[in-house]
Amino acid sequence: MHGRFCARVGAAGLVVGAALLALGCTPNEAGPDPESGRRSTVLVDGGRPGLEGRRVTGRVQRYVAGVGQEVARHLGVGDRTWEFVVIDSANVDHSAVRLNKSTARVFVTTGLLGVLTNEAQLASALALDIASVSTPAGRDGGSAERDGVDARAIEAIARAGYKAGEYRRFLSAMAEHGVPRSRVPVAVERATPERIERAQRAAERFPGGTEGVQEYRAGVRGE
Repeated sequence: MHGRFCARVGAAGLVVGAALLALGCTPNEAGPDPESGRRSTVLVDGGRPGLEGRRVTGRVQRYVAGVGQEVARHLGVGDRTWEFVVIDSANVDHSAVRLNKSTARVFVTTGLLGVLTNEAQLASALALDIASVSTPAGRDGGSAERDGVDARAIEAIARAGYKAGEYRRFLSAMAEHGVPRSRVPVAVERATPERIERAQRAAERFPGGTEGVQEYRAGVRGE
């Protein structure tokens, strides 16, 4: 369990993922590969401030990728190539970029993994990103499109067996801990109170589902 990956203290003094630090990571280090013991030296640029840092490899990345592939399947885009990259950064952030018609790359930071509390919330973040880049061209950030992306993501996580209401909790975590809105270029990623309320109403269509707390702790925190 020792040294899965590192979470760091943000500028505002927020300790991101204290449980991760307890695993033996020290501030400002990249997490070691759990299998080889070597630290990743691959620098990743997610295309905007906050999505920059060293790539986290090994068990954590495989876990995130496994959840992401399942979500992609329930979004109906499982036949495409999805690359999932975990970045060692205290910033609570996530994003995706379409590389070509059949390939896209999804980014999540260790800061985000530190504030999420279960697998359903991780699935929510990945579903949002996957739905965003697989939506037809014309993402202007308007509310109709934003709600459409949220609705697709919520339905996908529900079909994957997750508790749909955790999508709202994911958005709330982004609203509280995420990068400032002035630094987020695409409105689809801004978690406003109105958007959170609409997401909650959409999630009410899908009762039941699991949160995946233990799965998350094992996959991300090595517990």
